[in-house]
Amino acid sequence: MRKKDINERALDDGKRNKTVKNGSGKKMKILVVSPSLDVKSGVASHIMNYYRELRDTFDIDVAIYSGVKNEYAAEILKSGGKIFYFKKSFLVNWRSLKGFFKNHAEEYDVIHCHTFNYGMPYLLFAKRYGISKRIIHIHSVKYSDNVLKSVLNHFFIRLCLRLANVYVSCSEQAGKKAFGKRPFTVINNGIEVLRFSVENNVRKKYREKLGVKDGDLLLGNVGKLSKTKNQIFAIKVFMEMRKKPELENSKFIIIGSGPQKTKLFNYVKKNNLEKDVIILSDIHNISDYYAAMDCFIFPSLCEGLGIALLEAQASGLPCFCTNGLPKEVFATSLVCGLDLKSGEKKWSERILRTDLTRRNVKEQLMKAGLDISQNGKKMQKFYRSLGGGEK
Repeated sequence: MRKKDINERALDDGKRNKTVKNGSGKKMKILVVSPSLDVKSGVASHIMNYYRELRDTFDIDVAIYSGVKNEYAAEILKSGGKIFYFKKSFLVNWRSLKGFFKNHAEEYDVIHCHTFNYGMPYLLFAKRYGISKRIIHIHSVKYSDNVLKSVLNHFFIRLCLRLANVYVSCSEQAGKKAFGKRPFTVINNGIEVLRFSVENNVRKKYREKLGVKDGDLLLGNVGKLSKTKNQIFAIKVFMEMRKKPELENSKFIIIGSGPQKTKLFNYVKKNNLEKDVIILSDIHNISDYYAAMDCFIFPSLCEGLGIALLEAQASGLPCFCTNGLPKEVFATSLVCGLDLKSGEKKWSERILRTDLTRRNVKEQLMKAGLDISQNGKKMQKFYRSLGGGEK
């Protein structure tokens, strides 16, 4: 493999604290495999949250197979990590991955793979060339919205399960589905709970920016624009609510990007909602938009955990979600679970019956173990338990 394809580096490792060491006395070194470092990706956000908590304790590098250089990549490089860029195609990648692991596997104590389809060759070569601890980490209970891709991914995860020897999940529900009777560790997708504080001046600023007047209702949804996230159902709920004369000026903001973006825009246009349903992408200051909202609607068909739902709770928003989601997201008194089969009218009625006053539930989230600082300590303990040293 050509050097420019696999290696980028910034600050010297000596500037970072060497806390956890392997059997040879060196700092324990971990290779994290991610689909991308896209700032809009939930998996990438999860990886970065933990990276910030652990980078002073472990030597962490990242391998990705799609995406471009961005602020996440810059942050990793600035703190002394390496980023390895590979192609997505198995055929194109096979030789380069083989060469990479043949030359570098001995440097790593652990490979932590956050993708169960394209991650298969990473685990294969990691095993072949002697990385002793090989983690497969599940973030979803559904393999794909596409039937064919779902079948293929099911095949790939079976291979990954054979190649990995350590199993991690974001929730009990996702872990039981993916790993069956294999023992696994649950490490929640923790969030920075205290980051989601609401300041009145920020709320006022962003409501004005979105064209929401004082006294008017602003519903919100955050997530990938996909069939699984079910945003069209959420829009139908919004339309039902607007039938009430007092809510005719209400608005709905959807933040995200994904394969259903065009379909969502067309649906909004078809129902003459262009001025009332606002779809935004590439939003980095997400906490400011949560501050502008009055309630949060999250009718996902399935979730590994549901990070946006945790963020909405941290922001104090009354939340209405599908009742079959993992139990971990029902962390506070702000969450109301509803049956999708009951339809958008019932959802609308339930929201309208609810007191939509914001409440501070940060302590409840902390007690539920969903703050990143708490989970960072759990991840640190988990990595330590794996040890290192001999391959």
